[in-house]
Amino acid sequence: MSRSSLLLVIAQGLLIGALLYNSVSFSVEYIPLLFKVCGLAIALWGVLAMRIGNFNVQPEVKSEALVTRGPYRILRNPMYTGILLFLIPAAFIPLNIINSILYGGLFTVLVLKTYKEEQLLLTTFGDSYTSYKKNTYRLIPYLF
Repeated sequence: MSRSSLLLVIAQGLLIGALLYNSVSFSVEYIPLLFKVCGLAIALWGVLAMRIGNFNVQPEVKSEALVTRGPYRILRNPMYTGILLFLIPAAFIPLNIINSILYGGLFTVLVLKTYKEEQLLLTTFGDSYTSYKKNTYRLIPYLF
């Protein structure tokens, strides 16, 4: 793992941990629960589609084949999308400035990881990855 990848993985873990630690949204109110269930479902679907043996938290490519099934038909990073959805209540329900800043930091780290992963995937899979990128969204359908 490269030094920059290690730093991104550590930052991701610390930010997720801080958000969960500082969160008061462990209640079962409907809206926070909806975000959590949807986020968890998307992330788990991504893990299952990737296959457990190919799952990798570091940006370096582990799989020998480009995964385009399941949520990967729409999103290139469904696990990151799931994490972001799951943690929305921690950052914004109730509104907490510190948690909102932590969430913004996590979003930034995940975007940086996606760019690094995309460079590595392009090197590994070439034109097939370029074609795949044209038909999918990075994190948020119809936006990004």
